Order: sequence, then structure tokens, then C-alpha cells
Amino acid sequence: MSTTYDLEGLRAVVAEDYTPPERLTVSAFKKLSTNKREQWLAAREAHHGRSHVVLTDALGQAFTDISILSLLNRYRPNDREVYIISGSAGLGKTTIARKIGVNFEHDYGVRFPDYQRNDECPVVMITTPAKCNPTALDKALLGFMHYSYPEGRTHERLKSVVVKALRDKRVQLVIIDDLHRLRSGTQISSLETADLLKEYFDLSTCTFVFLGIDLTATGFFEGNAGQQILNRGALLTIDRCSNVAGAKHNEWRGIVAGLEDNLRLLNHRRGTLTTDAMLESLYTLTHGSLGAVNKLLQTAAMYASTVADPATEDLRDLGIVGKESIDKAMLKKIKTVAAEQFFTVAVEASET
Repeated sequence: MSTTYDLEGLRAVVAEDYTPPERLTVSAFKKLSTNKREQWLAAREAHHGRSHVVLTDALGQAFTDISILSLLNRYRPNDREVYIISGSAGLGKTTIARKIGVNFEHDYGVRFPDYQRNDECPVVMITTPAKCNPTALDKALLGFMHYSYPEGRTHERLKSVVVKALRDKRVQLVIIDDLHRLRSGTQISSLETADLLKEYFDLSTCTFVFLGIDLTATGFFEGNAGQQILNRGALLTIDRCSNVAGAKHNEWRGIVAGLEDNLRLLNHRRGTLTTDAMLESLYTLTHGSLGAVNKLLQTAAMYASTVADPATEDLRDLGIVGKESIDKAMLKKIKTVAAEQFFTVAVEASET
């Protein structure tokens, strides 16, 4: 599957015309020909392996804000604003970044169908390298654009190359994810970080979107340069969902319902996961983390379709192996390494 954090991957996702497999019951599945059943099972497996995007309140807000901001910035080059998305780990910031980049590139292609032929790159989208320094960030931006640069140059000499590349490639939107890494494990101070970001912002005409873990709460934008960025920026803080009655609980129910709607399990009835009892169980397991619940239900879907269960023993000849539904008992059985690691991150983030 393509990644959006390189140019080819972003464009592959934009160009993808994905149609999920049909939702079937056992009786409908039995009526398919042998060939059609095999095709559906293969498509279903790939579908459950995909990461599905659910329209959360934060995602909807970010779409609207950045769409308006990019238009405003186009007509006020001396008074542009940045967009900052901050929050704890596992709350869907990267999902938002990817979806924004894909949608922006798609819409640009509709308006300018020849943009690739003209060597334009409307969206630059990178994740900050681990223990990143300014020079590494320069190289990451240039690498995404496939823009050549002399080796051995420091940030002071590379920043002008970055600015020229952004102009030459007609870049409209720059998304920098995991921005907290710019300081983590390095000797870069908050003041130097803010100065670096302000340089990019001041010297180019792009709209910048910065995403990271607790950027505003950890002194990331300290000093005059940091305050200038915050004063010239729109801030979206993403909060954890809640399992207590209220708006955040309604959002939690909507997220689970959206993920459940993507399931293609023959015996699973929609609405099973959004009962009060199941919502509480899912919340207990994932601490309201979008990433964790997505991972949990992906894993559960694979478990329900591939791990042998007596409930479907009479369907073995048709290629059906698993229980084909998700319940509380199954969720407790899922002990994959990846899932355990993700849930641990969710728990740690909820306790900070």
C-alpha cells in the first residue's frame, strides 16, 4: 500500500479509485459462484487490511479551516497564517494530515489537469525525521519534491534552495507532521526551532500546516519567533474522546459506527459495536484513542475471518473459516504484538 509521505505515494493515493467489496450475508455469499466467492474473500481480506478514515469533528474542522486559510493566504502574501494541529499521541493527527494532503492534491488536479506534466507539486507532505536538525528537515522537504541540491551544505545555505524549490514547483501547501521530533533528542532549543519554522514561513508563499504531540503545552513555540507564529496562526487542539454522556461521547459513538460500517463480516450485524456496553468495552481497551480503536477493529476483523471457529464449521467447503462477527469475547482474545504496543501508547498518552 502506498504511503503519502513521498511524492509517488501521495499521487498513487490521489489517483486510486477504490471500491470496497459488497456487504454480504451468509445466504447471499452462498449464492455466488466459486470464482466470485474466491474473488470476494480476497477483496475482503485486502479491505480489512486497509486503514479507513472516519470523518471526526476534528477532521471536518481541519478541512474547512485549511481550505479557507489557503484561499486567504493566496490573496494576502504579507499577512499569511499557519495552521497548527496539536494533541496527545494516538488521536488521529497523522490521519488528518494525510487526508488533507490527498484532498488538496486531488482538488488542485481538478482545477489544473496538466499540473504533473508541468512539473508542479502543489502539496509537500513530510514526517519530521527522528532526532531531526534543520539541515535534515531541509533535505526532507527537497527530497519530497525530487529537487537536487549540493551535498555538504548547512542549513544556512540550504534554506535558499528550499525556498527556490517551493517556488519553482508552485507548492501551495506544506504539511510537516511529527514536528515535536525537531527537538526530541537534539540540542535544538525552542527558540531555534521557532526561528527555523518562521524562516520557511516568511521566505515562501505557501500555507504551512504543522502537526505534533502537545506542541503548545511543551514550550515548542517559546520566544518572540514562536509567539509570532502562534499569533499568525490558527490552532486546532485535538482532545481525547469521552465515554461520558456529551459531545465527545457522541463523537466516540460516531467513530466506532464509522469503523463498524467498514466491516465485511458475514455474520456481523451493524449496531453491535455501538451498544452502550460495547462502547464502554472499546473505550476501556483503547482509552478513546482513534488510532488504537482503528487498530483493534482491524485486528478483530482479521481474527473473525481467519481464525477457525465452530460457529461456521458447516461453511468450510465455501472458504469460510472464522466466526464472521465481533463480540466482547473476541476482543479479549486479540493479543497481537502490534495491537499491544498501540494500546500501551494509548494508555501512556491518556495518563500524561
